[in-house]
Amino acid sequence: MKTLHKLLKPLLLIIAIIALPAMILAADAAATTTDIATATALPWQLALIPILTPIIIAGVKLLAPKIPSALIPILAPILGAALDIIGSLSTGAATNIWLAAGLGLAGVGVREIVDQLKTATG
Repeated sequence: MKTLHKLLKPLLLIIAIIALPAMILAADAAATTTDIATATALPWQLALIPILTPIIIAGVKLLAPKIPSALIPILAPILGAALDIIGSLSTGAATNIWLAAGLGLAGVGVREIVDQLKTATG
């Protein structure tokens, strides 16, 4: 199981690095097809998902440390979609649950990059 986990970490990081620019471009394309109020809310709302997802997951891991690490890639897309729904309710922007789920998964890649930088610097 540990060998599989070691193989999945770099794979998730590569997927997140490759997918993030495409998701941001998709968010910009979606923003141009909606009205002005939604267009101003959508890009920043979606840009926060990969940043907030690892922060929230870290908080959940602090509160419930027995959560298996293998569950994190499953929780991240669900959390991304939930953040999009909450954001759309508060701003009135249109929801794109699949894009938000992908951005939530990209948040796992952001967390992995931070972890790699921490181990590399000290």
